[in-house]
Amino acid sequence: MAISQQGAIVTYTDTAQNPAAQSITVPSGCKQARLFWCFYGNGANEQITVVLNAAAPTGSYVHPSVAAQGLFAIGVSYWDSPTAGSGTIDWSWPNAPTQGPVLFLQYITADGTLSVIDGDTDGTEGAGTTASATSTSTTGDYVVAIGVSYASEPVEGGSGATSLIASQDNVDANCDLFSIVAGAATTLGDIDGDWPGIAQMVVREAGAPEPPAPQGPPPRGRGHRRSLLGVGFAPRIHAPTMAELRAYGRAA
Repeated sequence: MAISQQGAIVTYTDTAQNPAAQSITVPSGCKQARLFWCFYGNGANEQITVVLNAAAPTGSYVHPSVAAQGLFAIGVSYWDSPTAGSGTIDWSWPNAPTQGPVLFLQYITADGTLSVIDGDTDGTEGAGTTASATSTSTTGDYVVAIGVSYASEPVEGGSGATSLIASQDNVDANCDLFSIVAGAATTLGDIDGDWPGIAQMVVREAGAPEPPAPQGPPPRGRGHRRSLLGVGFAPRIHAPTMAELRAYGRAA
């Protein structure tokens, strides 16, 4: 099977700088947990600090905030093979959010092994501009991105068809989570909006087990022949007739 999402997206919008840890349930068979996030706190080089079940992310793609240009901090953090069951996710920001935050928690699974191939982020200054991210990919990869626009709805696009997964607005941070059909060599994702930002990640499945071959009847051959004597058949015995018995007596 291809890579697929498990359950619904969990969305968070707590505006505290250091909110309380949130209870989560990692589904059985989850191959990767991913947190897509954005916020602005009127500071430079801002980004999230986050742990899932007390573990730091396996990796992240981050575009830090740029205060001089009013750019959002935006990114994605992921955890490979998280432990299934009840747990917590806990994050904090370097400054109190003045726009946002919005966070989308996603769980994905697959039959084979998942590998993160690439990721990219971008942010642009000004109204009516475009933020673009380009990542290495191949056909069949799983590409998901988060986009944000200041106080206006973002318009997502890309080199392949896009599909909205979730949408959330919070204190002038209008965010969309969406998938992009992967390209044969690269995948472009973009967001049109006001002071837009984008973060995307490409994941690939490898080593999925082959389906079992269909089972037919056993081959015929000498090894499968059965002796008639072994299945209840007795050899035929000739019973002499009366004439044969008289002839036998005269001969004696």
